[in-house]
Amino acid sequence: MPKTESSFSEVRSGSIGEPQQLPFLLTTQQGEAARSLLSYVASLDLPGPEAQLVAVVVAIRAARGGVGNITGMDLSALRLGDARGAVDALRGLGWEVNDALLDGPGRPRRRGGEAAPGR
Repeated sequence: MPKTESSFSEVRSGSIGEPQQLPFLLTTQQGEAARSLLSYVASLDLPGPEAQLVAVVVAIRAARGGVGNITGMDLSALRLGDARGAVDALRGLGWEVNDALLDGPGRPRRRGGEAAPGR
């Protein structure tokens, strides 16, 4: 993205008072899509932040094609206290989650589990 005045945000840098120019990380369309995705996940009836985090990860991955691939390693990298509970919460909403996803924490899988929002 070319650097233009409209693509930068102004941030005050503490006591110095000089503005510091920072580039926006998202385009307007990407920002709107991200807000819509987060609003969708926030509207789900999930029991807690762990299930919400898994839902956000899967929803981001599924945004293009409708199916988000996630592996056991991906799930263990989130360091959830109750990964099975988070996955079960998504299943309770009708999301399809492959059982291979929970076959041992942190084990690399040849094929990842798939999760599909609202299918």
